[in-house]
Amino acid sequence: MLRRRRTPHAPAWPDNPQQPKRVHFDLAVEDLATATERALELGATLPSFQPGADPEWAGQPVWTVVLDPEGTPICLNTSA
Repeated sequence: MLRRRRTPHAPAWPDNPQQPKRVHFDLAVEDLATATERALELGATLPSFQPGADPEWAGQPVWTVVLDPEGTPICLNTSA
């Protein structure tokens, strides 16, 4: 018996209560710019919403959000 497989929808970024993200990754990297460039080379996308570009918390280093090909957010930072 063959069944049609339902295509999953990418999670919204930033979060949307009707379509929450399935998972969230924080990855520690040595160089933020190099890691971001490499993620993009591997198929990630760079969303316009970047809360880590100007963190609200004192002492919080800058981080970058990339989305994997399925739309899952991955935070690249130097202090994970």
